[in-house]
Amino acid sequence: MPDDVYERAAEHFDDTRLAHPVALIAAIDNWNRVMVERRIPPGGHTP
Repeated sequence: MPDDVYERAAEHFDDTRLAHPVALIAAIDNWNRVMVERRIPPGGHTP
């Protein structure tokens, strides 16, 4: 997340409430990187 975006969000949320979406963004980014590396196309999961 760019610094200016973080600073604008920090004006509206305390540290705990800001940490949740930041952690979620990091988790989604990591999951996307794993899927790209494994060459799994979007929507390729079959339960």
